[in-house]
Amino acid sequence: MSRGASSTPAARARPRRARRPFLECTLVNFQQLGLSEPLVRALHAKGYDQPTPIQRDSIPLVLEGRDLLGIAQTGTGKTAAFVLPSIQRMAAAPK
Repeated sequence: MSRGASSTPAARARPRRARRPFLECTLVNFQQLGLSEPLVRALHAKGYDQPTPIQRDSIPLVLEGRDLLGIAQTGTGKTAAFVLPSIQRMAAAPK
């Protein structure tokens, strides 16, 4: 058996999903993530200039309309990571 492999049949049968590589850990701003200028201005007015890691990695996926499961410590901005791109998508949707 290979190192780190589980010995249970169910664990061996599970296919591994390809992981999307996270954005590089360079400084990124909200506009670079694809958020619209009005949202970026509103964030800046409230003192939010740099996204947290969960926001940096999640916002582009949610903007694409992809499903997302994010796990991060309390207070890291998970709600904004989901809500900001959702607001943008709703605002852009035909009325």
